[in-house]
Amino acid sequence: MAKKQFVPEYEYFCYCSNLKGLDALQLHTLYGSRSESENWIEQTKNSLCAGKTITHDFWVNDILWQLSSFAYSLSVLMRYRGDFWVWRQEHSTFREWFIRVPGKVVKSGRQVTVKMPKEYYRKAGWRDFEQRITTTMTG
Repeated sequence: MAKKQFVPEYEYFCYCSNLKGLDALQLHTLYGSRSESENWIEQTKNSLCAGKTITHDFWVNDILWQLSSFAYSLSVLMRYRGDFWVWRQEHSTFREWFIRVPGKVVKSGRQVTVKMPKEYYRKAGWRDFEQRITTTMTG
């Protein structure tokens, strides 16, 4: 007969700081909240390609950055409201299956159409996700 033995789990953190007057718990809280903001900036920069469309006009670059931040925030809200599993995915994974839909842009005459495969393997996930977003946003 096997015995169960519970072993405590420890978390260790190390901070080097020049902030005076803060104890370890206050530093941990401060840097923990700061790291979340830095993660958002990193996600916006890398996952949404913010900062990659650089122009020679500061104000154009500014609005492109703001639009990228808005797109990221909107996608997080959609994922959070729609499906917990989808919300927990990295943004690049979400972009791969939700935004980058396989298709071919065809120009004929004066019309532009998108041809997609009849059986896209993410079709069921798309429909389920869309249904959940629709019901939670309107309900």
